[in-house]
Amino acid sequence: MQSGLPENMLSLTNVSAVYMGSILALRNVSLSVPRGSMIALLGPNGSGKTTTLKTISNLLSLDRGRVTKGSIVYEGKPIHGASPAQLVQNGIVQVLEGRRCFLGLTVDENLAVAANNTRNTDHRIVSGAEEIYAFFPSLARQRRKKVEMLSGGEQQMVAIGRALLAQPKLLLLDEPSMGLAPKLVSQIFETIRNLNRTLGLTILVAEQNASVALKHSDYGYILNNGSVTGGGEVAELLESEEVKYSYLGQPPDKAQRQGNDLSATNWMT
Repeated sequence: MQSGLPENMLSLTNVSAVYMGSILALRNVSLSVPRGSMIALLGPNGSGKTTTLKTISNLLSLDRGRVTKGSIVYEGKPIHGASPAQLVQNGIVQVLEGRRCFLGLTVDENLAVAANNTRNTDHRIVSGAEEIYAFFPSLARQRRKKVEMLSGGEQQMVAIGRALLAQPKLLLLDEPSMGLAPKLVSQIFETIRNLNRTLGLTILVAEQNASVALKHSDYGYILNNGSVTGGGEVAELLESEEVKYSYLGQPPDKAQRQGNDLSATNWMT
């Protein structure tokens, strides 16, 4: 950890958010993202995972949403109200659900656009497109193809590569496995974990596929109906009967499930 910087890169405390002024999307969400960690944000579709990420990156307003209470602290400073552009300048970069690449441009051109818009910073985790190709070798073979001709997995690689060229300190990933074959899902998550370890990149990933997300993460939080209903280190979550039954498809042990309560507050700092 760098001297003078807090152990937790990001902390949300009792954050609530609404859409269109009245639809409650998040209710008292609290979570912490330690520096250098990979955190999985788990839950079914509609549980609030995407809203949580957009709350952090302040993209919620694009969907007619807003934060109504709570605090969001990044590197020791409150960031609620900062513009999305300011947050990118400060190192918070999000890969949106659905990838959002420039489909009519080649892989090279997509990465060039990202590199040309790189924030002016001393914090650089990658030097350019060639380093992206080193992390994603299959993209190097497709570099002159238009992105619309690539597979979903390759498009996801382009999206992550573009985000890396923004020189993030905190990378937010929204459903990176969506629409991908199981083999590609494993490949994408192995690369994400490799980025976390080799670059020291802090990552918060929202993902429905709990099995693969927990396999490659340090900690996990569970969201349901806009609230954090559980959390802990991966080893703890994998032993939880509730997680096994609800998220990993394993039959419940009724005796052990009785009274089982996953509490996010017993391990957060």
